[in-house]
Amino acid sequence: MSKKYNLVLMDIQMPVMDGYQATKEIRKWEEKNKVKPTPIIALTAGAFKEDIKKSLKAGCNNHIIKPIKKYELIETISYHTNTLTPSTKKNNEEQPGNVFREIIPDLLNDLRKDSEVISNALDEKDFDKIRVLAHKIKGSSGFYELYELYEISASLEKGAKNKDIKECEKLKKMLIKFLSENIEKQLQLLKNFKI
Repeated sequence: MSKKYNLVLMDIQMPVMDGYQATKEIRKWEEKNKVKPTPIIALTAGAFKEDIKKSLKAGCNNHIIKPIKKYELIETISYHTNTLTPSTKKNNEEQPGNVFREIIPDLLNDLRKDSEVISNALDEKDFDKIRVLAHKIKGSSGFYELYELYEISASLEKGAKNKDIKECEKLKKMLIKFLSENIEKQLQLLKNFKI
């Protein structure tokens, strides 16, 4: 970790090394190098007290439950980075809504690329890759309140976990159809969202 970050959003469910272990490694590195700790926010579907305790014990500063609510994420980031908050900076040009409007084109590109990678992974029967990407899309779509996409990606994640090739093929087609027919319209609406 050679670069200094203002904050880390740590997905707890990651392949190879989970978010708990990654957080512990970051904290060890910071201590060894006598670097001020970077705020780390755990992002997870785990909603029980034990899940929160596990995140904090690993070294996270906060714990946000998926699907993530925009307002909660922005408030948490603002709190841990001492930056603007929606309640105090309503007229600021850099208010959160403007930040999200800037990242919407990136989201659209990422979703399209991920759907292409899923298609290739299906050809190779790489269910782990499909599961990881479906989980990623599920998180993004839940955050942006794209509920139909959330349902498709959650089902695709489950199908990949069960190594059900027919179900994954069907859901891949639904995903591509949704992205080609609906995503532009949905994201256009998001450009005007209010927090």
